[in-house]
Amino acid sequence: MGPHGTFDTAGNVKEWTWNASGDHRWLLGGAWNDDPYMASLSYLGRDLREELKGSVEIWSVDFRTAEAVSDDVFQIYRRQMTYVPSPLDAAVEGEEIATEYWRREHVSIKVGHSDARMSVYLLLPTSMPPPYQTLVFFPGMGSFVTPGQTSSELIPGGQLDILEGILRSGRAIAWPVWNGSYERWDDFLFRSGDDRLRMWRGRMTEWAAEMGQTIDYLSGRDDVIAEDLAYFGVSFGASVALPLLSLERRFQGPF
Repeated sequence: MGPHGTFDTAGNVKEWTWNASGDHRWLLGGAWNDDPYMASLSYLGRDLREELKGSVEIWSVDFRTAEAVSDDVFQIYRRQMTYVPSPLDAAVEGEEIATEYWRREHVSIKVGHSDARMSVYLLLPTSMPPPYQTLVFFPGMGSFVTPGQTSSELIPGGQLDILEGILRSGRAIAWPVWNGSYERWDDFLFRSGDDRLRMWRGRMTEWAAEMGQTIDYLSGRDDVIAEDLAYFGVSFGASVALPLLSLERRFQGPF
């Protein structure tokens, strides 16, 4: 479904843009067989100021040689996003899906940054007995750009076949419905300018709290090895990982 409530309006071709980058041109849009975010992210229409049609240079940084900020500066940033534990008020919503290799348990907890609740789906392997090594999962951008999706769609398959491979290895996956995704959708990815920056700062703090609450919940389960947790992000979930992992020290590995 598109951002205006329409269905099946993704085209079969991408579109060239006015903007060049060296000897190349940029493409926008996506076909029916591309990732959903390719056809969902908005872009400007035809009435553009001439300066917006100019060349766009690719900005890149080699983070292997980038100089880190001082510990004092880092702590200032860290304090702004510090996770403060709060009551979880966990509730089991149901065990809805089971296959030969895994079963799915649906729980809900308080998010920690407001009075709202967040669904957390536990994908638990059936190939070995508990307790399990567990990965906290952060999905790609397709989970955040399309309104109308529901978290009942959170099952391995399609683009997420890799999750079934992890489950068949005997590890569990915890999939929180992060703020901005699925039934918690909002338009934060479509904002621009200073409004976008403000929204992003707040969203990173919210995700840090949701991650902390999820880990607190997992740590209280008998079927999870609390001291052997890992983070697993795909695409968008991998790009947002650095600030989140710098705040949360309870992971043993990034996966």
